[in-house]
Amino acid sequence: MATNRSTVVWGKCLPISSVRPKSFYYSQEVEMPENLDIIAEFENLDFAKAFQTSLRAGLIYRSLWPKLLGAVTCYVIDMRPVDPPTAPTKAPVMEIATFWLPVAPTPAAIDEFDSALRTLGTAVAAAQGAVFVKTGHVQGKVANPTGQFVTAVVALVGWQNIDAHIAFTRSPAFATSIAGIGPFLSGTTDHHVNLARIPLASMQKKPNPVLEDS
Repeated sequence: MATNRSTVVWGKCLPISSVRPKSFYYSQEVEMPENLDIIAEFENLDFAKAFQTSLRAGLIYRSLWPKLLGAVTCYVIDMRPVDPPTAPTKAPVMEIATFWLPVAPTPAAIDEFDSALRTLGTAVAAAQGAVFVKTGHVQGKVANPTGQFVTAVVALVGWQNIDAHIAFTRSPAFATSIAGIGPFLSGTTDHHVNLARIPLASMQKKPNPVLEDS
């Protein structure tokens, strides 16, 4: 998704949603600045899914669409670890990696993938310049790069700088750990953002949030 005057745009759109995030971050992608990434943290998955509906086709989307230059892609993810909730602003650079599994993986294959991903996460956490690692399964099936609807996992990795991430990808630890997840993937993407937090305290709150656009 791409839009101009990001802070102003989101500052006007968030109050119209009856489902308020706990915190809200945005950034243009470093590699493709025409894409704008947002990360919103919610109390529970129901609130997150309601916000997703509004962003895709509800009140927020109708407010944003005149400013959009492309499609909206929105995932609901149960990220782990949950704490610290403000982790996205703890690092100057954040890597967002998406892993798409095959079309019909067996439960055993998913378990093996999760184990391999934990091994990769341990290697990342030990890398010089790494600040935090959070991962989570996307709720429901989503389209992979070839258009197939599959299970996906997203990893958020905080780095001191992009050079630290690049150095890790050239290390033996990366080569060994990334090889473990390769057999379980139908595709992957990776990019970087420099997140800014939009303050929600200054926005008027709506009492008793309800699930809108249902």
